[in-house]
Amino acid sequence: MANSSKGYRRLDAWQSSMKLVGAVREISRTLPDDDRKKLTKRMQRISATVPRTLARGFGRGGKEYRQYVLDARESLSELESQMQAAVRLGYLRADQASAAGRSARDTASRLNCLAMSLELS
Repeated sequence: MANSSKGYRRLDAWQSSMKLVGAVREISRTLPDDDRKKLTKRMQRISATVPRTLARGFGRGGKEYRQYVLDARESLSELESQMQAAVRLGYLRADQASAAGRSARDTASRLNCLAMSLELS
């Protein structure tokens, strides 16, 4: 499974995380200009970390791979917190964040499944 340069692209978790990157980009466009730069940059950076970390871990393989999956899940939790903060601060409406939230939950579920499968192997 490891050492395939394109193999990680077949992972459901990676594909889901790439959709999340797009969803975060969409909601970032709705943020007010004064807050947009900092919060947008942070949310986009965090969302891009998830698929990048999965790809890196896939390339490493072995026991390290599971740790990378767990690291990606940590980044996802950080992103969800950032989105909730944006809603609470009034930068985003709850309905605006819901699509990205669904994508984040889907990605989290897939990351959990991947982590469990790696633990068993």
